[in-house]
Amino acid sequence: ALLGRPVELQPRQSPDDIPAARDFWDLSHLNTNLPKVARFEERVVLRERDGVALTAEIYVPEGDGPFPSLLYLHGGSWSLWSPAHLRRLAMRFAAQGYVTVNLDYGLAPEYPFPWAAQDAIFACRWISEHAHEWGSDGGPLTIAGDSAGANRGAAPGPASLPPPGADWPPPGPAHGPGG
Repeated sequence: ALLGRPVELQPRQSPDDIPAARDFWDLSHLNTNLPKVARFEERVVLRERDGVALTAEIYVPEGDGPFPSLLYLHGGSWSLWSPAHLRRLAMRFAAQGYVTVNLDYGLAPEYPFPWAAQDAIFACRWISEHAHEWGSDGGPLTIAGDSAGANRGAAPGPASLPPPGADWPPPGPAHGPGG
C-alpha cells in the first residue's frame, strides 16, 4: 500500500504514459482537516501564454494584515501533482501568517523545460505586483516547495539578479531576521 491505497505499479514505456499516471498519483484524498484561513481562491489566473493559463491557489491568513508573501511550488517529479494535491500543506503556511500562492506550473512532458521555470519566475514577479491585493505587506518573498517544487523554486533566484553594472545591493534597510 502507498499512502493508504493498494499499489500495482506498471513501468512507463514512454513520456506519453505520464499524463495517464496522474490519476494514480492523486494525493487530494489527503486534504482533510484543512487549516483555517480567511480566504481561499482556486484557479486565480496569473497570465495566459500560448493559449495556456498559468493559475494558482491563493490562501489568505486570518487576522489583521498586512502579511508576508510565500510562493509554494508543489512536487511531483516535474510531471505529476498540482496545487490541489498539496493544498493542506500549502495552507499551513497561510495558517502561520503568510499570504500563500500555490502555483500550478506547467508539467512535463506537455510543457518541457524551461516552461515551468519560466512560470516560477513569472509568479515571483506577479506576486511582487499583486500580492497587496490579497493583504500582503509587499516585503521580501519567501519561496518554498517540496521535491521537484523545491528544485523549481531555485529558478527565480538567478533570474532576479540585477543586470551587470546595477547598484547592488540596493540602498535601504536590510531584510532578514531582526532586520
